[in-house]
Amino acid sequence: MNKEDEDSETGGPRTLEHLDAKESFRQLWWSIGVTLIALAVLAYFYF
Repeated sequence: MNKEDEDSETGGPRTLEHLDAKESFRQLWWSIGVTLIALAVLAYFYF
């Protein structure tokens, strides 16, 4: 194994799993944000 293959967190090449996890977290935060904004708008018009 190369030194690059040992630990990708130390600046080595990014793996597909790492990029997929990053994209999943990005989508999760967008979903949470949009949900909170929608709830705030609904609460504003409802109350």
